[in-house]
Amino acid sequence: MSQLSQNIKNLKLDKRLYTLNVKMGEIDPQQHQSYLQSLEDLSAKSKKLYDMSEDHSDSDSLNGDSHDGIN
Repeated sequence: MSQLSQNIKNLKLDKRLYTLNVKMGEIDPQQHQSYLQSLEDLSAKSKKLYDMSEDHSDSDSLNGDSHDGIN
């Protein structure tokens, strides 16, 4: 299978296009579930960017709001 064919196949299973492709009959829910189960779990390789559950007392600085009097 060529790279282009593989990319088109993967787009059909893209989460953002799932509902559209199901409505158009391009894929069925079982096919989508099978694809999801075939994906490798990469969560161990990920990095946390920001934890919303933690208390961040300096959250104003994260929003670009500085208290140095310069706007």
